[in-house]
Amino acid sequence: MIALPKRFWGPALLGLAWFVSGVQGCGPEPVAVDACRAIENARCDAGVACGFVDDAESCRRFYRDHCLHGLAAESSPGGQDVQACVDAITRAGACAEGDPDQSVSDCLDGDRDIHVIDRDVESVCDVVRQPEGIRECEFLNPELGAAGAAGAADD
Repeated sequence: MIALPKRFWGPALLGLAWFVSGVQGCGPEPVAVDACRAIENARCDAGVACGFVDDAESCRRFYRDHCLHGLAAESSPGGQDVQACVDAITRAGACAEGDPDQSVSDCLDGDRDIHVIDRDVESVCDVVRQPEGIRECEFLNPELGAAGAAGAADD
């Protein structure tokens, strides 16, 4: 065994503590894993009607693991916000079953409207591809916020 002078023990122990803490925690905790899964499951199901998902179950399995990283957000959205987002994606998918190119405005249903905040979202399948472009799911893009909605179409 190699004997180290006493003056090396302090830095050596500090270095060991830093190494162990780095190994135990590989980064920040994921945010809203269940919310991510609920939203992605709705997108998988609606994606079938839009024609860009062939197998909803396979898509769900992929996102079950992918969502272990959580959402790109500082805090978890509330349950009502997540449900409103899931409902809007589901509505868009139901409209896409009739016509994947249907405009969002043709898919409106009174109190259950889909509120577009991004001009790039025109069809119901655009909602499925880019849910952060509707008010019900805007929490998916924390950078967008109210400032990002400036100049966006507001239905």
